[in-house]
Amino acid sequence: MIPAADNLPQEAFSPFEWPEYLFPTTFRHFLKPIDVGTRPPGVYQGIWPLYIEEYRSDKEPALTNIITPRSALPRLMLWRPLTRTDIPAGWRHAPFAKKGPWIGFTMLTPAYFETWHKNAHYYRNRFIRREQEVRYTIIPISYEQFATAFAQSTVAKEIPTLELQKLKIRLEKFPDRVTVVGVQRIEDGKIVAGLSAFDSPANKATHYGCGFYLHEVRSDHLMVALMDKWFSISVAKGLRVLHLGVFSSPHSKGRAKSISEFKSQFVTHLHPFQPALVRLVRSKK
Repeated sequence: MIPAADNLPQEAFSPFEWPEYLFPTTFRHFLKPIDVGTRPPGVYQGIWPLYIEEYRSDKEPALTNIITPRSALPRLMLWRPLTRTDIPAGWRHAPFAKKGPWIGFTMLTPAYFETWHKNAHYYRNRFIRREQEVRYTIIPISYEQFATAFAQSTVAKEIPTLELQKLKIRLEKFPDRVTVVGVQRIEDGKIVAGLSAFDSPANKATHYGCGFYLHEVRSDHLMVALMDKWFSISVAKGLRVLHLGVFSSPHSKGRAKSISEFKSQFVTHLHPFQPALVRLVRSKK
């Protein structure tokens, strides 16, 4: 369940509505995604002859005053509510619609690590006691440093460069709302792991971007240390909700499953999107 929180807007739990999320960048470039709508914001994308407006919010998408590049065509709208289970008039469940994917987040407190899984606890403590400022140090790094090290990492072939493109755009549009940190090996100064995240100050929330580590340090569990750094930075900023992004289905396999399993060590809430709804709105001639 989405928790009740005083003085927090609904959008704090719906990051797809944040301007910092850059919703259109989550779609492939060849689909030519563009922003449409405002409350909630959506994305218009597709290839001839099929174009779709997609929305992810508990707010019902607007039916009027939406201008698309092909306004003469009927509008096929896809709406993924987060918690709403009602079906407003004119909408129907999409074919084969089911719950999911899941979003995961945690409510931040100064003692944030107390809610972590025991494995994350162990590696956090090990890093602090045995490795921090002895073998490694965590420092802010530039986009260039992040991208160079990312290209050498274990995930470079499995996580699309789309993640780097999104990071670059966010740094250009919202430089003061982006966190980019890296683990530097003290012995040679090499960046061996990194993490990026972005904040929504208006919603007192922060969201995971992407992370990586080099194969040569795989046994040191440096992503846990980077998570700890991000959590502590977010608490210091006065942020209250920390999002770990989208989680794969419990039946997923491969890299998506392993990433979700890792992130699940840090979340207190996992919530599925409700089954998608669709609506066809005919153009006015």
